Order: sequence, then C-alpha cells, then structure tokens
Amino acid sequence: MVAPRPVHCMLYVRDLGRTVAFYEKLADLHVVDRHRYPGNNLVFMRGAGSDFELELIQPDVWEFGPAEAPRWHIAFSVADLKGEHARLKSLGFNPGPIEDFSPQGRFMNDWFYLYDPDGYQIEFLEQRGRFAPRARSGQLHSS
Repeated sequence: MVAPRPVHCMLYVRDLGRTVAFYEKLADLHVVDRHRYPGNNLVFMRGAGSDFELELIQPDVWEFGPAEAPRWHIAFSVADLKGEHARLKSLGFNPGPIEDFSPQGRFMNDWFYLYDPDGYQIEFLEQRGRFAPRARSGQLHSS
C-alpha cells in the first residue's frame, strides 16, 4: 500500500485577487487552476518544483467572524534565510525577526514569520536538519 501524501492546504480569503498577488510575490506561486464551487470562487496555486498546492477559497458571502489568533501556519523552506528575509523586506513585506529554535538546548533551525492579507501566519525556515531537501526516496540529506 502506498501511503497518502499531502496535496494541498486550503485558506478562506476575503479578496481572491489580493491574496493571489500576495502569494505570487511572496513565494513565486502561480495559479494552476480556478473554478466555481457552489457559493465560492476557488484558485489553486503551486510553486515550481513542488506538487503541493495552496487552495484559496473566496466565498460569495463572508460568514466568518473577525480573525482570531492563528491556530496554524504554512511554512516554506529556503536555502538562505537571511537572504530571503532581506528579499521580502525589499519587496515591501514586513517579516518578523529571524529567531533560532533550540528545544532542550539543541539547535534545530532558524526561522521567521510574516502574515498574509487575511492574517494567516507564514513561516520561513532555513533548509537544514529536518527541513533539508529530501532525496526522491524520501530520505533526508545529511547536514
């Protein structure tokens, strides 16, 4: 039996055009499909070299209350975290400070957060350790 694999993450958004433009600029994601679903407009976005998609849904009628504190986030890995932080700032984004994560005193990774137009938290991680690119076999590269 082949194990299931994640294929997309879905976000409800207030303004589909604004959010598509945000993710195009932020992470070079591109629209790969768009269609109507009863009461909603849907867009699927994907980056080069990845099968994972971001599904954006704009309902015809927004029935949700005010945004709450984020209970989840999406993360992107990059080879050069400091360079990515500088690139995003130069594009007008407001990334938070780069921080390190060292559970039980053992360094794990450097990261920073920023937020999309609907307040969803986005994490950027450096590609090392657990977050290093994986070989096609699913094995981690050593670091």
